[in-house]
Amino acid sequence: MKKAVDILMILITFLILFSHSIYAQTGDDLKAKIDGLVLKHYFDGIQYTEANALGPNAVPYLLELLNNPNIKEYWVNIIVTLGFIESSTALNPLISFLENSRGEVDISNYRALMSVPFAIGCIASNGDPKAFNYLIGKVYTPSPVRWSFRGKNINRILAEKSIRGLAISGQARARAEILKLKGEIERKKGPTEREVLIKSIKNGLDIMDRIKNKGRSTIFNPQK
Repeated sequence: MKKAVDILMILITFLILFSHSIYAQTGDDLKAKIDGLVLKHYFDGIQYTEANALGPNAVPYLLELLNNPNIKEYWVNIIVTLGFIESSTALNPLISFLENSRGEVDISNYRALMSVPFAIGCIASNGDPKAFNYLIGKVYTPSPVRWSFRGKNINRILAEKSIRGLAISGQARARAEILKLKGEIERKKGPTEREVLIKSIKNGLDIMDRIKNKGRSTIFNPQK
């Protein structure tokens, strides 16, 4: 009897060690896959289907990469990938990344920051109300930003990007909000700002139509 118990304990120990080994290997494989996707430069951008296939388990490591200033030239890839995964677990960290930046930023940081509304729009596609409402807030009542880039009007640019983010969500509610916004802008904004934002709205509505008719991956990565 004792021998049988000993054999059983050995088997249990082996299974525990084996499962830990498989888990570690899977984690390492996922990190390698993420590194291979985001730590390189693209001409046509990150592939939506490839990034989306990583799944929510990739979010913690992607956020770890986003906190590494030594690879800031790839931050835009990381943020777009977080968006393409479409998991709400990335929402608060993305908002913090945008809101907590300070001072004059460089071009790599600027490109990453400006990709955040796009990523949040992708997350809003899963129906997340906080993602949706954040983008609306950036259009109507933008919060003061504490960072700058070459004298640009950051709040206006973020409003434009947020309109696109709403369109990227593909939600029926987004179309209603964009059309409502069009009326608000035509009534209240000055000529120059109105022209810029109306152009963004037209582009946003076009994006929504194309997503509806052709699918998300076709829009994000057009075929040559």
